[in-house]
Amino acid sequence: MTDLEKAIAFAKENDYDSAEYEGIWKEYHVYFPSFAVECFTGPPLRILEKDGKFRMSTPEEAFDILHDLHPSTEKERFEIKLLERFMKKLMKHRLL
Repeated sequence: MTDLEKAIAFAKENDYDSAEYEGIWKEYHVYFPSFAVECFTGPPLRILEKDGKFRMSTPEEAFDILHDLHPSTEKERFEIKLLERFMKKLMKHRLL
């Protein structure tokens, strides 16, 4: 079984439909978990793999990965920061 196949299996165990390889971040291989139908589920969590062990990112790690692996324009960075603040408030008040 390839690493991608393992990541897809891990994604399915966590109620996603699939996963795509995204890159390397802080010694982790990063995979983007996805659904067959696009939907909003909360923070942009990622699947992290290191030394053959898979885990879901924390919301904080997810935003760091988004910033580091996907450089963006000033406008996009502003929008990401707004989304990040909004998600943290939802999580703080247990609305998500």
